[in-house]
Amino acid sequence: IREYEVKINELKKKLFLYGMLRLGVFSLLILMVILNWGNAQIIFISSIVGIALFLGLVSKNEDVRNERKRLEKLLELNSLELRLLQQNFEGVPQGNEFVSEFHAFNQDIDLFGFGSLFQLVNRTGTEQGKIKLAGILNANEIENIEEKQEALKELAVKIKWRQNFYASASLIKTTISSSQIVKWLSA
Repeated sequence: IREYEVKINELKKKLFLYGMLRLGVFSLLILMVILNWGNAQIIFISSIVGIALFLGLVSKNEDVRNERKRLEKLLELNSLELRLLQQNFEGVPQGNEFVSEFHAFNQDIDLFGFGSLFQLVNRTGTEQGKIKLAGILNANEIENIEEKQEALKELAVKIKWRQNFYASASLIKTTISSSQIVKWLSA
């Protein structure tokens, strides 16, 4: 958590610097146009250079802003992990929308709700991932248990990868379902 807080603060300073540099380039460009009014060649060249610099700074600023958002998601995830280790489930999605009166057991064994298995294991970054996890919990399938355990063992040691995957997934905002994307890719 401290590592991410330090990195986020560094990026905030960079964002301020890029903002000031953009303001400086824009001001310098206006000054060049005013001072060289009547000399179209100098105005044209300084405009091209100024606009290129300005757009380059905007691009760098956007890269830093995206990195800051990613680090904020990682900070949020690590804070959540600490809270859950202390059995503080406040504000963590409970999955109550997946409880069904027609399901044989999901009301009886705390699959969903406050302090549930869903709250303990849900690290999905998208709505569709959350739905998929709830489906797996509700299915209670015993087929391929060994393969699932092997996959979990493999992922258990890849902490950085899992956290970066979560951060990337949670930053994706789309109304298109993953099945539509897969259908489009296969076509």
